[in-house]
Amino acid sequence: MAWITITPADVDMAKAGPQVEALRTAALAEDQPDPITGAIERTILKIRQKILSCPTNRVDVDASLIPPELADVALRMVYRELQQRLNVSLTALPLTDDDRKQWDVDVRTLDAIAACKLVVTLPDNPVEGGVQTTGSIRVVSSSPRLTGRDRLKGLL
Repeated sequence: MAWITITPADVDMAKAGPQVEALRTAALAEDQPDPITGAIERTILKIRQKILSCPTNRVDVDASLIPPELADVALRMVYRELQQRLNVSLTALPLTDDDRKQWDVDVRTLDAIAACKLVVTLPDNPVEGGVQTTGSIRVVSSSPRLTGRDRLKGLL
């Protein structure tokens, strides 16, 4: 199955559109950009990092794509980030018990992927090699030197 990208419209559909809009527009300065774009980018980066933590996993060449089975996790992560950006005093927008439980499930899911306990869908265009390439060493052998300074008596 092809990997997907997360858009602001996806976040609107995952939660009530007016609620997401309120989180997007609250506490913005006049020239401040829409916070949802950055939240989506950071969320996708976190998910891709967790995927790459397992050496058998691969990510897509397109850095904006994630496996389709993690779409719900990504949408909840974006929504929580939008919600938490306004929660400076930790009382403005508290998480519900259901939100906290789902957050724990999301964290456990990503940790299981990083620990190679869950497999993600292979992308159509995987990056070859992963995060790090394995080190290699080439052993070069040569025949022993037959001449040296002591045998050449200062000619070198």
